[in-house]
Amino acid sequence: MFAALPRLAKAPGSAWVDIRGHLDRHPWGFLPLMLLGPLIPAICVYIGATMIGWAVYGNEAEVQLLRPERN
Repeated sequence: MFAALPRLAKAPGSAWVDIRGHLDRHPWGFLPLMLLGPLIPAICVYIGATMIGWAVYGNEAEVQLLRPERN
């Protein structure tokens, strides 16, 4: 599957033919992508909330989860 990614940008028609052929020969080959793909948004939200933080418009204070408060 990963070998077809660059070809999707250059020649999508032939790349999709190869992907469909690979799917017919190895239907379980796409299982890791289907299991790991949905984790990407959850990981991004976790990193954004715990390491980067956010600020509400009009408020100077930045909110960040799991950051120790300084006194």
